[in-house]
Amino acid sequence: MSKTLTIELPDNLSEQLRTLADSADESLEKLVLQTLQVLATSMQSLQEANPAIRANAAKTLWVIGVETAIPALGQALHDKDSSVRQCSAEALQLIGTESALALLAQQQSEQSLASCEDEAFDPITPLIGTLHLGPTDLAENHDHYLAEALERELTAGA
Repeated sequence: MSKTLTIELPDNLSEQLRTLADSADESLEKLVLQTLQVLATSMQSLQEANPAIRANAAKTLWVIGVETAIPALGQALHDKDSSVRQCSAEALQLIGTESALALLAQQQSEQSLASCEDEAFDPITPLIGTLHLGPTDLAENHDHYLAEALERELTAGA
C-alpha cells in the first residue's frame, strides 16, 4: 500500500532561498575578511618590542591555525622570550602540516645541539685548575681564567 504526500510550497520559495543564500554568502565573506585582518595583524605583532604582545600574537595564530602563518611562527621559535617561543611551538603543532612539524623538529634539534654545547663547556672548570695552595698562583691566574671563561661564554651566546 502506498501513500501520497503532498507538500505545498509558497510561490516565492526560490526567491526566499536566494535571499537566504545571499545573506549566508555575505556573512561568510565578512568572516573571511575579519580572519584575514586578524591574521595580518597577528603576524605583524610578532615583530613588536613587547614580548607579551608577541606571545599573544602567537596565541592568536595558534587559534586561527592557518598555514600562511608558518614562516612567521618559525621565526618566532627563535625569539629571546620563552613564552613567545612556547606559543609559537604550540601554534605550529596545532597547524600540524608537514612544514609546520618540520620547523618544530628543526628547532628541537637546534636546542638539543645548543644544550650539548652548553654542557660541554663549564666556565668553572678552568678555574678549578688554578686553585693551588699557594696564594700567589691563585691570585695571578684567577683573573686570566675568569676572563677567558667569560669571553667564551659571551661569544657562545652571540
